[in-house]
Amino acid sequence: MSDEILHLNQLDYSQPFIMNPSKSTDKIDIPLNPNRFDECIGGEQIPIIFDNLRSCCFIDGSRSTLSLQLQVNVPIPVDDPDMWYYAFDINENYDSGASIINLFQDAIHRTENNQILYHEKYFNIMQTFRNYRISNEHRQNLTMIGTAPPEISFSFPKYPYYNVNRIISFDIPLSTIPFFNTGQLIPSELLQKSALYLTVADPKLSLIGKNKAASSEAPIPASMSVSFMNMSLRLHTTQLYDNIHSAIKSSQLEFPYLSNHNILYQPTSSSFVIPVNLAAAKVSYVAIKFAQRVRVSNATTIGCAGIRDIAGGNSDDNGLGGLRIKAKVGEMFIPKFDIDTAVQSYISTCDALDRVPFKNTENPDPLKTINQLTSGTIPYNNYCLNLTTGSTYTTGNSTGCFCIAINLEKYGNLSGLSVNANRLLALHIDGLTNFNNFDVYVQTQYMSNVSMMENNIIVSK
Repeated sequence: MSDEILHLNQLDYSQPFIMNPSKSTDKIDIPLNPNRFDECIGGEQIPIIFDNLRSCCFIDGSRSTLSLQLQVNVPIPVDDPDMWYYAFDINENYDSGASIINLFQDAIHRTENNQILYHEKYFNIMQTFRNYRISNEHRQNLTMIGTAPPEISFSFPKYPYYNVNRIISFDIPLSTIPFFNTGQLIPSELLQKSALYLTVADPKLSLIGKNKAASSEAPIPASMSVSFMNMSLRLHTTQLYDNIHSAIKSSQLEFPYLSNHNILYQPTSSSFVIPVNLAAAKVSYVAIKFAQRVRVSNATTIGCAGIRDIAGGNSDDNGLGGLRIKAKVGEMFIPKFDIDTAVQSYISTCDALDRVPFKNTENPDPLKTINQLTSGTIPYNNYCLNLTTGSTYTTGNSTGCFCIAINLEKYGNLSGLSVNANRLLALHIDGLTNFNNFDVYVQTQYMSNVSMMENNIIVSK
């Protein structure tokens, strides 16, 4: 075809120019040592050492996983009421965020020079907040993390059942930890010889037992334990072109990331104030989750109290049964009014936890070149749904997603204030009439930053 014809028809067959700093990508497997932990009953600590990383590489945390095999050990079942299968939650609690993460109550990550990158207390309990900011496809991936047994069929949002006394393979996305849940590449120097320690939770409180027909909940044996084996890190690595890599290395590297600070508060009256430490330069949100102090039968494994539980079984007009929440920093209230209805608590929670901006607007984009992200997957109906048997409400019987969060990024200069160890947020909670039934878990998310110099790593927040 001649150039004249191309010009006449206004055609251009030139190859587009694409700038890509990545020279190559790869998946590497790092077996853990030790990589087997037998008959854990809770409290054991599993060390995950990031070793043998090439200094020229960067880690894509969003595509990396922790691979392991799990076996739930119980006495050999004989009769139908015995425990034949296990699940991570009951099917009704499909919004709780439960998964194999149930089995890890604490996560702490230390650099080679023993600085703490992050410390996630109550790691298993706080997974509920995750569903507010991930797509439905991603959520199903996290819910169905393991290999399904052939005997029992299931479909989302039901939880799969796994056979006891059998080895089941799991791949846990590292993105369940905020540090790795980022689109930016992590410098290998930051992770090299660092150690992530996972503390095993009590498996008797973390799993649901099922009978032989998988039709009802089975009692969990007192001797039940869990074994982890064949554990390894599977990291997605990227190598940059030499000139780009040298230019980056010649300057001081900065790596910002999100961290969670989690605390447990046990109320002693219907009205109380929870002090929350805000000693960080940039704070994103504060979120609270009510959990049943004593787990009841047919209730969620990670302690999600339903909105009807909080309301004391009442079904009044506002949905919260008189509960009122407000945050205060100095003389500033956030928000300026009490959060005292289910509608207001849902709006506030989505505003704080859902990171997709302007998801309810439409951009003039005829070429469809703008990346349209998808928002979280908790509709209002699920947020305040209370399940019943006939006309009788069962304690703890909800979809498992009820929580209340407050956005701290959009109020004055709150997130721009300098670091102050005495800087506190007072979380005022009034009207929790059945306070003896609940523990209150509080999560504050803030931004941390790592400065990497030639022979030193400094973590700040």
